[in-house]
Amino acid sequence: MRVLADGNLLVYDNGTRHTPPETRAVEYRLDTKAMTADLVWEYRHSPPFYVPYTGSVQRLANGNTVIGFSNRGIVTEVNRRGDVVWEGTVMRRADDAGDFYRAIKIASLYRYEAPERQEVEPALGFAWATARGAALARPPLFVNSHTRLPSSTSRIAP
Repeated sequence: MRVLADGNLLVYDNGTRHTPPETRAVEYRLDTKAMTADLVWEYRHSPPFYVPYTGSVQRLANGNTVIGFSNRGIVTEVNRRGDVVWEGTVMRRADDAGDFYRAIKIASLYRYEAPERQEVEPALGFAWATARGAALARPPLFVNSHTRLPSSTSRIAP
């Protein structure tokens, strides 16, 4: 879950409680006075599928959204209308789609670009930073449960 600049919540919904189960990305506008949540945007993959654990969602500066369907090995970028602008599959072997923890779009693996802002995970209460205190652009592009962070990286309170 991410809190967007406008206060809306962007959520990766595994779909465990759906009938039938179906994974999706959703955005809600909260009204804390009326205690309501209104669905303002959603993306459902076509064909639909169910990812029972992990996954991620990231809203980009241009308004597009990146969804990581973890154990399906699929990363999809969609625009606000829900049109797919890019999709890729993470492969372990030629015949085996990979599993990953989170997919995060970065500017480049080959040149440094200053981050737009520090990436904060409000739901988890930490920010990514180096030991020297400078914010990282973002964690690595794909991080799975077997990836170890470099010793110079730590989690700090925002």
